[in-house]
Amino acid sequence: DLSTFWRRALIAGVAARQLGQWAKTPDQEVLFLAALLQDIGMLALRSVFPSQYEEILIRSEGDHLRLIDIEKAELGTDHAEISGWLVAQWQLPKIFEVSLRGSHDPNEVASKLLLPVQIVALSGLFADIWIIEDAIAAGKYAATSAREMLNMEAGGFPKYSNGNCQVPSGNLHPV
Repeated sequence: DLSTFWRRALIAGVAARQLGQWAKTPDQEVLFLAALLQDIGMLALRSVFPSQYEEILIRSEGDHLRLIDIEKAELGTDHAEISGWLVAQWQLPKIFEVSLRGSHDPNEVASKLLLPVQIVALSGLFADIWIIEDAIAAGKYAATSAREMLNMEAGGFPKYSNGNCQVPSGNLHPV
């Protein structure tokens, strides 16, 4: 579903910009664009392998983490790797390639680029709160990951609300 894809991309972009503000990074618009593009490999895979990738998407049941596992098992790669490859082909600055390739496992990245990669990775987890069915589990996972990656406590989380999502107190604080 392309509307869900773009909805997640936009939410991730806004989340990355907010996380960049929280972390006081100078390049918040770069973070926005990297987060917006982090899943572009999904569109490429869908275009190259339409029926096979559609089946993978169905089996993932809208769960981004499950999708990654299925992609790796069936394709030998995941959409983050493809996303990084694409932006390298487009000759975008290296920060985009590194951020996209590392968006599922930021701890594999060289230390000087670790913060932007962590922010892009977290932006996707924050977006999942509004995308996957189990918003509470997504919120808890995002909160735990934010604490582990950025030492961010619950009070430091950017405030988001879509009017429907009720994330438990102590994880995220919706507006």
